[in-house]
Amino acid sequence: MSVVKSRRHTSDLKVLNEAFALADYTVDKITDTNKFPKSQRWAYCFKMSDLCLEISSSIKRANAVHVDENHGDPVKQIKKRLGFQSDAYEACEALIEYIERAYVHLPLSGREADYWTGLVVNVEILIDSWRKSDIEKFKKKYMNKQVVR
Repeated sequence: MSVVKSRRHTSDLKVLNEAFALADYTVDKITDTNKFPKSQRWAYCFKMSDLCLEISSSIKRANAVHVDENHGDPVKQIKKRLGFQSDAYEACEALIEYIERAYVHLPLSGREADYWTGLVVNVEILIDSWRKSDIEKFKKKYMNKQVVR
């Protein structure tokens, strides 16, 4: 059964699935000693894997923050949720920088770097749209309270 196009939307979980796919691809790449020699692991691999973990864990943390009066001050919860989303986005930006440096200094092909960067950009787009959606939703729901962008 298909869903009418006007009722289709991206779930919050899709961003997490894409972050996991990015992490899997990253681990596959950085464990390839032909692309990332053991002498370069300290400079690239450990940091890249840490960034992938930070992306997915920040997304999970943001998704776990429930914004309503039952869970405390909604404004604080909104700030917390948006902060975790920002952390994930910033980790994506840092990962792109490492991919660009790896392309310059290691035997990583342009096609591989483009695909890898595309995966990161896809996660960034999903995080950004999720964040904008949350801001609009919270503005409508808590318009009389101060909401920080």
